[in-house]
Amino acid sequence: MRLPIKISSIDLYIINTVRAIRKELKLTQRDVSKVLNPLTDNNILGPIESRYNKETYNDEQLNKVAHLFTKKGNKEYTLKDFYPNKSLTEEFVEKIII
Repeated sequence: MRLPIKISSIDLYIINTVRAIRKELKLTQRDVSKVLNPLTDNNILGPIESRYNKETYNDEQLNKVAHLFTKKGNKEYTLKDFYPNKSLTEEFVEKIII
């Protein structure tokens, strides 16, 4: 049995926030992956949303996600929407995707 990966608490917050908004907007992993890397058919979100992979978002990717969410949603999204409103404890936590 594989052990879950540990990532920073901020990275976990961002992954779970993006995932929640993505599902709310009824977008698939593939929909977002096409925006993040239009030159390939690889599913970039699979590893990011997997508890067994260290992949996380970078700000360039989050900016592209914000543009997609703005296009699909009824509001304007920015990087700020994906980050916590208050500081989190700087620690590594188990990558539990909700």
